[in-house]
Amino acid sequence: MSWRIRPFTRAILLVAGSIIGAGIFGLPAAFAEVGFWPGTILFFFLSGVVVATHLMYTEVILASKKKMRLTGYANEGLGKMGFRLATISYPLQLIGACIAYIILGGEFINVLMQQAGVNIALPFWQLVFWLLGAIIVLYSLKFVSLFESWATTFLLLAIIIAVTVAFPFVEFSNIQLGNPNVWFAPFGIFLFSLSGLSVMSEAVEVAGRKRMHAYGAVTVGTLIAALFSWVFGVTLYLAARGFQITSTHDLISVLPVEWSWLIPILGFLAVITSFIAISEDLEATLHADYKLEPKIASAVALLTPLILYILVTRDFLATISFVGSVFVGMNAIIVCLLAWKIVTHYKRPVIRTLASTFTIFIMSVFIFGVILKLFPAIL
Repeated sequence: MSWRIRPFTRAILLVAGSIIGAGIFGLPAAFAEVGFWPGTILFFFLSGVVVATHLMYTEVILASKKKMRLTGYANEGLGKMGFRLATISYPLQLIGACIAYIILGGEFINVLMQQAGVNIALPFWQLVFWLLGAIIVLYSLKFVSLFESWATTFLLLAIIIAVTVAFPFVEFSNIQLGNPNVWFAPFGIFLFSLSGLSVMSEAVEVAGRKRMHAYGAVTVGTLIAALFSWVFGVTLYLAARGFQITSTHDLISVLPVEWSWLIPILGFLAVITSFIAISEDLEATLHADYKLEPKIASAVALLTPLILYILVTRDFLATISFVGSVFVGMNAIIVCLLAWKIVTHYKRPVIRTLASTFTIFIMSVFIFGVILKLFPAIL
C-alpha cells in the first residue's frame, strides 16, 4: 500500500479530526455536572441527531453543482430570508469556535513551554498558536487535508494513550444518575463537541463528490469523533474522583506526573486541526458566498477571531455552550429546512412522508436547544 492516504480515508480523518477539537476538553466538566447516565444518554442521542444533520447537509451539497458554504446554499434554497439568517448564524459559529481554539490552543502551548522551562506570558503563546494556524490555512485544501489526516492519526492515538493511562484511576462509584434539574445543562457543550458542519463541504470534495463515499466518510468520521470524545470525557471525569476539571491544569492533574506532557500535546493536536478546518471554511464562505477577493477573505477570516479574542470575555465553557446551543443549533435548523425542500420532492408518498417527518423531528431538537439557552425560563 502506498504511503499516500486514499481520498476516502482522508475524508474520514478530515471529518473526525475537525470535530475533535476544543469541545472535547469541556466534556469531563459537562459529565461531572450532569452525571454519567444522563450525560451518556444525551450525548449519544445528540450524536445520532448530528449524524443525521451531517448527512442532510451532504445531500444538500451534492444536490448543488456549485461550490459554496452554508450561507450560499441557504441563499440558493431558501431565498433572501434564509441567506440573512445564515449570514448571522454561520460566520458567528465559525468565529466563536476560532476564539475558543485560540484560547485553548495557546494554553496548551504555554503548559508545554513551562514544562520545558520557558516562562512567557500566556497571550504570547495564544498569538503563536494563531500565527501557526494562519500560516497553514494559507496553503491549499490538499495541503490542509493532508496535514489534518496525519495530525488526526496522532490525535486519536494520543486519546487512546490518555484514556489508558487514566483508566486505573477511574472511580466507578462516581457513576450516578445526577440531578434531574440539570440534565440538559451540557446540551450546548455536547453539540459544540459533536458538530462538523463547517467541514462537510471539504469532506465532500476530498471524497471526490462520490455520493456513497461522501455519505460513508461523513457517517464514519462523525461516529469515530463521537466515540473517542465520549470515552475521553467520561474516563477523565471518573478518574478525577469528584475534583473539578474545568481548566487545562485540572485535566493535566488527572494523569500521573510522568504523563503530564500528554494532555497538552493531545490538546494542541485536537485544537490545531479544528482551527485549520474552521478558518479555511470561514475563508471559503467569505470568498464563495460573499464574493470577497481571496486575499481579503483570508485576511478577514484570520484576523476577525484574533481581534474579537482580544475584546471578548474568555470563559471557555460558557463560550462553547452558547455557540453550540445557539449558533450550531440555528445553522442545523437551516440545514434541516434545506433538506426538507429536497425530501418533499421525493416521488414515492411513503418515503416522502417518512423523510419529511424525520427531518422535522431533527429540526425540533435544535429548536429546543436554542430556546433552552436563550429562554431557559420557558422550559
